[in-house]
Amino acid sequence: MMASEVEIGGPSGEKTPWQRVLNARHPKRPHTLDYVQRILTDFHEIHGDRFFGDDPAIVCGMGRLDGQAVMLIGEQKGRDTKQKLYRNFGMPKPEGYRKALRAMQIAAKFGRPIITFLDTPGAYPGIDAEERGQAEAIARNLREMARLTVPLISVCIGEGGSGGALALGVGNHVFMLENAVYSVITPESCASIIYRDSGKAEQAAAALKLAAPDMLQLGLIDGIIPEPAVGAHEDHDEAARLVKEQLARSLRELSALTPNEIVQRRYQNSAKWEFLYRIRFVTKPKRKWPVIAGIAFIAIFIAAMAYSTFGNAQLHCEVCITYNGRTLCKNGAATTKEQAERMATDSICTDLGSGMTELMQCQNNAPRKITWKE
Repeated sequence: MMASEVEIGGPSGEKTPWQRVLNARHPKRPHTLDYVQRILTDFHEIHGDRFFGDDPAIVCGMGRLDGQAVMLIGEQKGRDTKQKLYRNFGMPKPEGYRKALRAMQIAAKFGRPIITFLDTPGAYPGIDAEERGQAEAIARNLREMARLTVPLISVCIGEGGSGGALALGVGNHVFMLENAVYSVITPESCASIIYRDSGKAEQAAAALKLAAPDMLQLGLIDGIIPEPAVGAHEDHDEAARLVKEQLARSLRELSALTPNEIVQRRYQNSAKWEFLYRIRFVTKPKRKWPVIAGIAFIAIFIAAMAYSTFGNAQLHCEVCITYNGRTLCKNGAATTKEQAERMATDSICTDLGSGMTELMQCQNNAPRKITWKE
């Protein structure tokens, strides 16, 4: 074996949790668009959230799976440096989650099943994302996905990082690839907090129970999709074939359900998290580590739903600016009028100006019209 093969382990059943983490992060592992090219036909991508902008970290679009029209939504990492920067390393911003929700609502309107691919280290934690309502966007997705009346299948194809993955992961069926991982925190960050030493990431990975077999044993997922012997990076075509077979089986099963049954089944899936907490943690408090993943997911879900229900309401506006003979209108949203207006103004002037001087003139001097929305 080469050094890299030793690092990520041999056949999937023999891998340690840490080796599965390394496998899930493998630079040659297939991403969302690699699967789209192999399992869907007639795929047409949807861009933008009709609110702020587009987010390349999430790919949405309609396509056909064995002739059946479906909506596919997936988190997309980059392959080389240029792609990684363009895709923001697979870390979505609020406009990405809002774009995903828009695509889901389109699918629900036309009765199309939804497939989501989870593959992110986590939601983007930057200041701009927080200013545009990252937590609210994730919480809204959780709430709205729970209400969708069409079949929804989620597949963790790589890294399932915390709320960034959960925001697309409320499904009727939730699957993980054999070497995928799903956790509230990365092993390195967990080791830094629990053991005060990020070098103990391997120990943390075992304690987090983030691998597919652990998640299945805990009842948090519905099944494991096998991979080629060493991993999905070894044979993209075979990995895609195995994913496609599972998706086809799930769609056949879910298509027999009524809209009300679909919603109820999805609720029952989420209720597993509470059951796990009550049975395995409350009644056996000394065994915390085996169920840390389940408890973490419960905490995220409850906090996000609470934020969505009781959090600060956002103010929405449309700003139209005329500069250099061009007029452009965009929407802005924030918890204060100043932030909402600034968000829309900055975006417009970035498009209208060709340099820093023009950008500042546009921001400060250009005539504008502001319309506030309910």
